[in-house]
Amino acid sequence: MRSAFLTLVLLGSVLPLWAGGFSQLARQGRWNQILELARIRSTQLPLTADEALIAAEAARHVGDRELEAHYLEAVPGDCPAAGPVQVRLASFLFSKDRSKALELALAALKSTRSSEVRDQAVDLVARVARDGLSPPLRRLVARRARRLPRNQRRRLQLALATSGGVVRREPLRRLLRESVADLPALEGARALLTLETPTAQERWLAAQALYRHAAYEEAAPLLEELASRPRQGVPAWQVLFVRGRCEFRRGQWSRAVQWYRRAKPKAPSRERLAELEIHVARALELAGDLDGALREAGAAVRHRPSDERRLFLLRLTLRSRPDGRAKALMRKLRRRTSRDRARVLSATAAHRRGDRKEMLSWLGRVRRRPWRAPACVLAAQAAAQRGDSAEALRLLESAAAAAPSDFWTHVARRVMGDLPAEEIDVWRASRRREVAGSDAHRRRWEIDRWAVLESDPQQLAALRALAVRELGLNDEEPSGWRGDLARTLWQIGLEGAAARWDPAGFPGGSASEAAWSAPRLLANGEPRWALRRARAVADRLGWHAPPDLLPAAVQRALFPLSWERELREVAAASGVPWNLLAAVVREESRWDPDALSVVGARGLTQLMPATAAAAAAAGDSALPEPQELFDPEVSLRLGAAELARLLGEFEGRRAPAVAAYNAGEAQARLWLEDCGADCTEEWYVLGITFSATRRYTEDVLAAAQRYDQLYRERPHQAP
Repeated sequence: MRSAFLTLVLLGSVLPLWAGGFSQLARQGRWNQILELARIRSTQLPLTADEALIAAEAARHVGDRELEAHYLEAVPGDCPAAGPVQVRLASFLFSKDRSKALELALAALKSTRSSEVRDQAVDLVARVARDGLSPPLRRLVARRARRLPRNQRRRLQLALATSGGVVRREPLRRLLRESVADLPALEGARALLTLETPTAQERWLAAQALYRHAAYEEAAPLLEELASRPRQGVPAWQVLFVRGRCEFRRGQWSRAVQWYRRAKPKAPSRERLAELEIHVARALELAGDLDGALREAGAAVRHRPSDERRLFLLRLTLRSRPDGRAKALMRKLRRRTSRDRARVLSATAAHRRGDRKEMLSWLGRVRRRPWRAPACVLAAQAAAQRGDSAEALRLLESAAAAAPSDFWTHVARRVMGDLPAEEIDVWRASRRREVAGSDAHRRRWEIDRWAVLESDPQQLAALRALAVRELGLNDEEPSGWRGDLARTLWQIGLEGAAARWDPAGFPGGSASEAAWSAPRLLANGEPRWALRRARAVADRLGWHAPPDLLPAAVQRALFPLSWERELREVAAASGVPWNLLAAVVREESRWDPDALSVVGARGLTQLMPATAAAAAAAGDSALPEPQELFDPEVSLRLGAAELARLLGEFEGRRAPAVAAYNAGEAQARLWLEDCGADCTEEWYVLGITFSATRRYTEDVLAAAQRYDQLYRERPHQAP
């Protein structure tokens, strides 16, 4: 009796501290102590909802699934965290009571706005549905699916279309008509082909999905069958075109040309005919037939002229015979940006020939974004090399005013660093006066211009302080949370669970809120969302402002480094610079291991299944299944191997290797030939004719430098 009395007295003295104690221990990650405290507490009084949630999270961390389920069952169904609770309980019950698991998962779909919670609930419902559902349950799931976002809805529609091992023709047809670019489409296409007599339209839908996901060996026979026996409702020209694209994607240029040419007579319009002729020209150029490429590109311009087609023809003309034909083409360009692009192409051709005077003449005539800043930087580089530092400084100032990308900012700073120190000091003094004498509206623009060309760490730190003050950033926890779930979990100390279950619910309505959220999302394992919030801060700072003006924690969120130990290890094993591999991952997937592109590239490093298989075979490792490419370690290992191969093929040149990673090795070699013998990294980037690949290469090379600056001295850390 005395012992029981003392226990009650002791419990009474600490009961007021327990609520705060649970949260404090959770923030410190002291999970075993939480479980012991929960055990003592539950012997006296029922746990509150917050305490049960914290105890369940502690059990999850120590790996005790049964104890986690025990505490989750103690959480009331009307709390803001009901969705995660229902999903976790459903996953525990899946192997024991699928009816109850389905009930809980459907309840989670109804009760939550968190995409992450819905994702897991959809997966659970789909797993149950594939095993078979009664007609009333199938109708219930179909009704819930209609209210979901498209990607989640389509996963459930696929499960219902193949429920119980029965392939349902019409639902699969609707699924493929809507889109062929996601994984449900790929699985739906393969399921549709298992039918005993798929129609021509069904084979065409399936072939498009297979092509989209790089399953060229599966798509080719379907397309050839459709081409040999045209059917109503199946566009003959498009069947032949996609068949040619299969060969193009596999690097079979001559065979691609054959299929494209078969499609040309069936083209339904002059526009389609011109598109096909451009595709023929590209394949012929890659095959080494420049004269044939010129003929096809010229025909495309005659059939349906456009600035893009004229620019393509101009580039081919400059490669073969830079005569009056090039100037005639330039005069026919309509848009000012197209004319500037033509001047850049002409400057690149002059650089290849070694004609410095003509190169500078063309660069000096470039006026509009996005070409103005690179043209000024390269002209400044030439001025600095001939010792005209005043002209170089004038051109660099023009480049800074034209809002260069981060890549060209790095090049501009390198040119600036080669100028005499006394001239740089005079320039800094003038910049300081401009900032001090500007009003609030102009001051931020002056800070941005200064920061573009400034490389001194102390000066950049002072500019960063000014920019932070201009934005009004602080590190106080904001009150404007976007989601009740994220706020509830964060405020009771479950910071990791808040980021895991509701990253979109973190504050981001203002620059200060986004700056607070970004590093916390990163620290809690959500690099993709951390990058989004950091990007929001950068956008509010100014779309042309360099990242140096962001607070250090926001810079790291803008350039996250997750799976760091694995990334550094595979980079070292492959002989690839770790910072270049990290930059490729950032640009390819934004650190989302589940990323899937519209052409079927998968995972962190966005490898196509065929590329991954080749990389695995070259490294004497097991051939990966396409689904394995969503595994971060597999994706990093194979992505590093492919990047190492490309660096080897291009003798260590980073720009062509990065461009090849995006656009293919053959195309990257053409750009290298266009660049000429005296090819620098910046001239190569300027000569990339695919705008998406040019931006990609710029961003990867600039990000590699940022990663080196931010993480060079940091010890290796586990993710």
